Amino acid sequence: MSAPDTHDGFPAEFWRSQEILLLKNVMALVGRGLDLDGVLREVVHLLSELLGLNRVRIIFKDPEGDTYRIRHAYGLTTAEITRGVYRLGEGITGTALKNRHLIPKDVATDSCVK
Repeated sequence: MSAPDTHDGFPAEFWRSQEILLLKNVMALVGRGLDLDGVLREVVHLLSELLGLNRVRIIFKDPEGDTYRIRHAYGLTTAEITRGVYRLGEGITGTALKNRHLIPKDVATDSCVK
């Protein structure tokens, strides 16, 4: 019998339960009819708390232009949020936006696996 796959010392079942809890909480927020900004602020908080993420970004397309910007974040400084402007295909974030999926390989060197 093989050992269950783990991440950060927790079994895969733990992470699946955290993801389900996250989805339930997000649905409850949406169901309360909060404004979008309120929901997104809570979502970044939930992502950090339930999934143990140190940094969370929600990125929206600029209404006028072809760039994308960080709209809500957790664990980023004001300067990092201000610098958070992305074009499709540039860097890890731009690649993720363009391809709509990505597995980061090394964020420090801005490389990825598609």
